[in-house]
Amino acid sequence: MLYAIWTDVTVKFPTPTREGYDFSGWFNEAGQKVEETTVISEDITLHAQWSIKSYTVTFKNGNDVLQESKWEYNTTPTYNGATPTKSKDDNYEYTFSGWT
Repeated sequence: MLYAIWTDVTVKFPTPTREGYDFSGWFNEAGQKVEETTVISEDITLHAQWSIKSYTVTFKNGNDVLQESKWEYNTTPTYNGATPTKSKDDNYEYTFSGWT
């Protein structure tokens, strides 16, 4: 005769990826974070929680920082300052043509 003995289990959760986001963890229906050390003893539904990535964009004219600000993933940074200039020299006159 065979008997099945069921015990609580600890599960290794996958770590998903999503472009432009950092994975914050798995959360239950009550909004509580569920750690991998959590013992699962009944049916449970978990939801991936994400935080959007942000980046620091620095606009420079030579070595001078003109503007520095944070931007979220998939947004277009904008420069709000005056058009950068460079003084002409003996050989050239400069015109600002854009950011690179």
